[in-house]
Amino acid sequence: MTRHEVRVGKVSAIDYERGMIQVVYHDKDDEVTRYIPLLSHEYMMPPVGALVAVAHLTNGSEAGVVFWRPWSDKNVPPEGYEGLYRKDFDLEPWKCYIRYDANIPESLYHTEGDDYVEIVGKQETLVKKDRKDTTEGNNEEQVTGNRTVTIQGNADVTVKGKLTLKVGSCTVTIDGGTVTVDAASKLTMTAPNITIDGNTVNITGASGDCVISGVSLVHHVHTCPAAGAPTSPPLG
Repeated sequence: MTRHEVRVGKVSAIDYERGMIQVVYHDKDDEVTRYIPLLSHEYMMPPVGALVAVAHLTNGSEAGVVFWRPWSDKNVPPEGYEGLYRKDFDLEPWKCYIRYDANIPESLYHTEGDDYVEIVGKQETLVKKDRKDTTEGNNEEQVTGNRTVTIQGNADVTVKGKLTLKVGSCTVTIDGGTVTVDAASKLTMTAPNITIDGNTVNITGASGDCVISGVSLVHHVHTCPAAGAPTSPPLG
């Protein structure tokens, strides 16, 4: 069986494209290895000057592999306790990381920069308890296909500013105490009972009619039994 020798040195040079590094051993007259691979299934290269452990063959060959940085007085974990799993994606702690606390249990993903998610296939998310989404800036969502929203309970939408809803050539605008409906061709309201109540009601149209209980507002007639006598109620 081939024996191995484990040495501790510092990173002196990095080949980022091949995932290989050179290590200098200050305790061996600053001897520098050739480029040797980093033993990892993930890509994250240590910085130049970082302390690393290297496994070499004891037959004098420079062949070996570099283990990841060990914890030391100069490389202290950003946090640590029983039940904690943590992975930092940046060489500087707290910039981008995931952590899981088995004591709660609770998981957290944090990034100081932008975040992008690309999914080629479909995505399904199941939240069995409550969910809360908070966006402190603007929020934009685009759906190129159809969208269906099913709500089993109540729905409340609170807009402090102006609300504009556009469907084709129709626009509904709610701004303060004013509601405006703008339809390009036709507006239809149908219900068993419709109530319009206001201190001032203005209805303006170039043509049309209003028929209530069979009586036309435009085409109804009155009868008058004699000149100067009161007329009858409107007749259809």
